[in-house]
Amino acid sequence: MSKINSLILLVKSLSKSEKKAIYTRSQLNSAQKEYITLLKLIDKHNINDVDELSKRLTKEHPKAFFPATTSYLYNFILKTLVDIKQNQDATYNLYNNISAANILYERNLYSDYREMLEKLIIKAKEIENYNLLLILERMELSFFLKEGFNGISEKEILDKQHKINETIKVIRQINEQSTLYELLRFYLEYKPVTNNMSSRQLFNDLVVSEMSLVSNLKHDVFEINKLHQLFQAHYLISTGDYKSALNCFIELNSMFERNQKLWNNPPIYYMLVLEGVLESLRGIRKYDKIPYFLDKLKHLTGYSIYFQAEIQCIDFVYSIVPYTDIEDYKKGLDIIGEHRDFLFNKRGLLTPQRDLQLSLIIATVYLMTGNIHLAKKQLSHIICTDTYENIWLFRPIQLINLLIYYELNDFEFVTSSIRAIKRQNKIKNKKSNVEKILFQFLNTDLFLLSKTKKETLYKKFENELENMECIEDDNMLLLKFNFPKWILSHIN
Repeated sequence: MSKINSLILLVKSLSKSEKKAIYTRSQLNSAQKEYITLLKLIDKHNINDVDELSKRLTKEHPKAFFPATTSYLYNFILKTLVDIKQNQDATYNLYNNISAANILYERNLYSDYREMLEKLIIKAKEIENYNLLLILERMELSFFLKEGFNGISEKEILDKQHKINETIKVIRQINEQSTLYELLRFYLEYKPVTNNMSSRQLFNDLVVSEMSLVSNLKHDVFEINKLHQLFQAHYLISTGDYKSALNCFIELNSMFERNQKLWNNPPIYYMLVLEGVLESLRGIRKYDKIPYFLDKLKHLTGYSIYFQAEIQCIDFVYSIVPYTDIEDYKKGLDIIGEHRDFLFNKRGLLTPQRDLQLSLIIATVYLMTGNIHLAKKQLSHIICTDTYENIWLFRPIQLINLLIYYELNDFEFVTSSIRAIKRQNKIKNKKSNVEKILFQFLNTDLFLLSKTKKETLYKKFENELENMECIEDDNMLLLKFNFPKWILSHIN
């Protein structure tokens, strides 16, 4: 990506407070500021075209060199953001002070250097940043080595080395827990738990590995406890045990609230905890409890616009699913209207998984309320590209898209799409009885059937759907949309 395109994206990602800090800092010197003119063109005039930006800058500052101004503004914004972070984030502050400590050592201010190291080690322990703690403990021992172990006993050296080994053990365990949790989340996004034996084995192996770590857990370490319980809770959700998952997430929520100083910036893991609570409540149909935790979610303010977009996405999803779950799609339209500003102006800030999640829900609501063209529009950017093929949600979206084109009477598209899906399923060795029966219905010409034949067909499909054996991820497809009900209603 070119520097100017990176700059445009960087400016678009700035919050109001960050923009204010950048403009304020630019006023601290009186020199001509071509870079501020460029910032205003991108920020206030909303110009994204590179050629237009270059022309406008040259018009206002004839002597300005566009690439140099772009590079300077990019670095100026980054430097300002780093300075802001140092005041907001304890980890950033530690990194900054480590650099300051090294400068003290270079200037032979050894007493000040040792004093600062001791303070930083205490701070690293307080915020449980074991990676930085290891660096600081190593810096301390390296200092004694360089100074010929002046003023330190053998016992003190051995004690400091023992502490380093303990820090390394904690880091290793955090890494092992992180590895298992990351794999679990990856599989849930791309290879959800199904009735398929290989899929079950994949998840069972992860659970066995996680259980073997539990016996050696350092329960006084927040990061380890957090990752362990997140693994347990998300696995329980994937198996449909929502009550047990809810208990795990509630315990996690309490743990996070007791240790707010240990949150990441932004608090992504706490967001995952709240989302887990919401999904668990949805699973056990305790919709009346959802607003309380949505309110907690909305209080996570003051972070980047990307994190705020994630928050708004979760808020929308769990505001609408209590109605889509009971098929009250008209109320779903009202919820879409209430979140219109976010849905139509900030969708580009979301990850592909979040975008698919939103698109599936909104397209379903539009489909079931007769807004077929709006439903089609929701999915067109997904279907026309292979970018999302490996994400599991792409599969139900493909099927919903078929229903949309069926409603539009574009049977040629439906037929060709079914052939393409079957071809891909064969290549990837995917099987689904839901898809099999749905394809069978979509290829049936109802217009030529008499009333009697339709009644016979209805009974045939009703019997097949009632006695259908769910294989692989059929159960998950049925959770996303009631395909049997849709089929039978269209025969009727």
